[in-house]
Amino acid sequence: RSLRDIAALYDCDPSLEKVEEFRRAQGLSSITSKCFQAANISALVVDDVSTLDKTLELESHKAFAPKVYRVVGIETLAETIINEVATVDLD
Repeated sequence: RSLRDIAALYDCDPSLEKVEEFRRAQGLSSITSKCFQAANISALVVDDVSTLDKTLELESHKAFAPKVYRVVGIETLAETIINEVATVDLD
């Protein structure tokens, strides 16, 4: 069912090959905008302190939703503090 739903959203044949072809042709920005509009997403909450690869800058997310908010995960903040404290020379 999911493949049929995605193919309908992309207006292509319901095959994995056609969906992948559409994604390659359209690119990340176009696909993301299309999916967010279909899901009626009007705001994003982004932890832009994350150290994960391929994380977009906060400003880049504004292309996908009219409102973008920043949130700092307590885990990320705690990790930063622990790393700073751990590198302090106590001598």
